[in-house]
Amino acid sequence: AYLQHAQQMMSVAAKQGEGAFAPRTSSDRINQDLVSARKENELIYNAMIPDYNKMTAIGRAPVAKVTPVPSHPMGGGTFKDAFEGLVPLQVHEAVSGYESRKSGLVHELVGRVREGTQTMNAVLNSMNLPA
Repeated sequence: AYLQHAQQMMSVAAKQGEGAFAPRTSSDRINQDLVSARKENELIYNAMIPDYNKMTAIGRAPVAKVTPVPSHPMGGGTFKDAFEGLVPLQVHEAVSGYESRKSGLVHELVGRVREGTQTMNAVLNSMNLPA
């Protein structure tokens, strides 16, 4: 019944709008849903479709649960600092210094390995051996 009413309202809106808006996609969706609902009703339920004017309105669903406001915003005596678990600035600076030194050492070692590989390939080439 709701889909039939929606289809009627879309046709009225299309007539009154006279090209001011394009309800084509919404109308197509409503028509598809209406055809699907009719087929389902005919195949499975065989129920009478009620008149739209006799149906009750769909009620509102609760979206969120109402919680009472506490009398003491800080919790009375059970206040816990939100920033208690943060890392001090000195520790953060020490970690970033460690990371930079570590990346410098890794780059240095990779450079040494590449240099050694080039030297080894040069020696192998001088001996006419495959590298």
